[in-house]
Formats: sequence, structure tokens, C-alpha cells
Amino acid sequence: MAPKAYDGENGDDGGDEEHDIIPRYGRDLVAPDPHSYEAVFAPIRSAGLGEVLTVLTLLYVCTITAFNAAYFANVPGSFVEFFSLTGLIQTNLPVIQYFFQMFITYTLIATFFGFVAGIMEVDIPGKVHGFLEPIITDYHIQGHRFWIAFLIAISLFWIVIAILDAVGVTNFTVRMLPTFVFQATLLYFFWVGYKYAMIPARQLAFAAFVALFVCSNNAGHAWIGSQIADPTHIQAIQDKEGNCYDRNILRNSSSGLLLHNPSLRQFEFRNKDTIKKIFQNRGCV
Repeated sequence: MAPKAYDGENGDDGGDEEHDIIPRYGRDLVAPDPHSYEAVFAPIRSAGLGEVLTVLTLLYVCTITAFNAAYFANVPGSFVEFFSLTGLIQTNLPVIQYFFQMFITYTLIATFFGFVAGIMEVDIPGKVHGFLEPIITDYHIQGHRFWIAFLIAISLFWIVIAILDAVGVTNFTVRMLPTFVFQATLLYFFWVGYKYAMIPARQLAFAAFVALFVCSNNAGHAWIGSQIADPTHIQAIQDKEGNCYDRNILRNSSSGLLLHNPSLRQFEFRNKDTIKKIFQNRGCV
């Protein structure tokens, strides 16, 4: 068994054998195909439908829970008490719409680069994997190099976050970009380790769960900040007494609306029975 990145051992097999690592899917091949993932995904294919649905449900609940925990941590007061558990774990359509737009954008960009690579007859993913994977396997073998790189990466991550806070950046995409880059890099490190049989599948699964939890938690912080800072989200609300209020509608529950008062910079909760009309823009006209 090859040493792992987290145990800090260098092994006793000699320097030349450290680089003769054969991927899981290529043990019986002279020249392993870097695009073949049959053996890598074999454990997933053997899982039953019930197991898959159970895992996906648990992942969904954990993701929504992490998102809402971070979201309401930025709302002073006990407004979360007005939301039921069902209301908190229900699908957040604006978030779904955002990630759907990101998926479409990513697909268009990937298609464009794939088209260009096809015309130029250059295997860009293969060249990238061929460059990165030997480096990553060395970091798996030499644990101290992994921890040094990890500390440097997490330090850079917090420096970037501090700079964004100091500058006052509230755009959701910009706020989440450091998290996506850091977690994707870390997850790719564990993926390569599993691919070359250097770590077990459960450690890859744990790393994926941690990445999902961290991204969801940071997304909750970034989402409410972007909601409050965006003036286009402010709408006029008229109550049954004829009073007009300009508010930012944040969340909806079965009993009422969580609102943000932009002028006083305060949060408030209004019962739906007291609301007569909600207008598209500011001003009850």
C-alpha cells in the first residue's frame, strides 16, 4: 500500500518505484487509457437504486441545512423561529436558477473550447491531467509537501476573503469564486489519490461531503449579503391600511415574509394577512 498524504511517511520501496503507480483502471494494461473510468466508478454502479436515493436525499438535506444555518446566522434576532423545518428545506428557486445559469454558461464555454481543441487536434484535458497528476501523486507520497501546500493554499484563501471584505464586494459569484477554486483543487487532489489507488473510496467520499458542506455554508453567507446589497431587489409593499413600504423580500414562509428595511438596515417579519399588494418596483403606484 502506498503511503498517504496525511500520514507524512515516505515509504520504503525506493525512489524509482514511487513513480511507477498504475491507475486502478489500468492494472492489466501496458498503456493505461487516461479517459477510461470503468473501474473507478465500478463501486457506484454496483449500488442499488434505494441506496442511491437515500444518499442523494441525505446530501440534499445536509446541503440545505448548511446553507440555511449560514444564511440565518447573518440575520440578527430570532426570525428563523417563524420558519418551519419544511419551509427551510424546500427548494430555493432563486438559488436553483442561479446554478442553472452557471451550468449553461459552463456548458457553452466547455463546448467552445472543445470545438477549438477539435479543430486544432489538441487534447487539452489530457495534457492538463498529464501535467498535474504526476505532481499530485508526488504530494500523496510525500506527506509533508502536501501539508505545506495546504497551509499555503488556505492562507491565500483567507487573504482573498479578507480583501473582498475590505473592498466591500457583495456579488455572489465573486464571493464564491475563492471557495469553488479552493474546494475544487482539494477535491481533485483526493480524486487523483483514489484514481491511482493511494487512498480508499471512503476518504474520497468524505472529502466530497466536506467540500459540499463548506460550499453550501459559504453560499449561505454570500447569498444573503448579495440579496441585501442589491438595490434592484427592493419592492414596494402595501398593507391593508394603505401604508406603503419599500422592502427587500428575502424569504417566504407559510405565515409571512422575511423583509429587510434598506433605510434602517434592519430585518422584519410581516404576516401575510396584513399585506394587501406587492409591487414590482419601489413606490406603491
